Amino acid sequence: MTDTIIESGMTFVLPQGQYFRFEEAQAYQSVKAFSVTEMDLCYVEGNTLFLVELKRFYDPSNPKFMPKDISVEAVIEDLKTNFYKNAWHSLAMLAQNRSNTQTCMAGLRQPIDFEKCQIKLIFILNIAPNKDILPLYKEIAKKLTDVKALFRVDSVAVLDYDTAKDFYPNWIK
Repeated sequence: MTDTIIESGMTFVLPQGQYFRFEEAQAYQSVKAFSVTEMDLCYVEGNTLFLVELKRFYDPSNPKFMPKDISVEAVIEDLKTNFYKNAWHSLAMLAQNRSNTQTCMAGLRQPIDFEKCQIKLIFILNIAPNKDILPLYKEIAKKLTDVKALFRVDSVAVLDYDTAKDFYPNWIK
């Protein structure tokens, strides 16, 4: 059995019991009021935990949608801050349990050992075709240096939606 999740104009088809969303957990709801943020989607595949953040900057089907230019310095700064905070808060919630935030993983078919698993942070942007995201990736990877060290993050990826579908065709549609 799978679940289809649509968020920020992107579609994910995930096996039940292999993903969780902080926003659906009561424990996260209780700390959210204190400006705690989260990654949009967490997916477990084997011994790998993918924490995925989604942003929509392109929606040709919506005439009122105002696209953002990811080459503008203010947009880059906003994304860096947002991604950093979401990654930091999500990893902190998984690493400790003082606020019962680890209960968000209760629906997983097989528990994942946070201390031993591989952790991959993926930031997926729904952007106009042919936009260069390499400068943004470099900025975000640099900003996340402390997070990568503290939580032993194995990799950070910043991908446009089409590239993400090519890299992860089993769960990004």
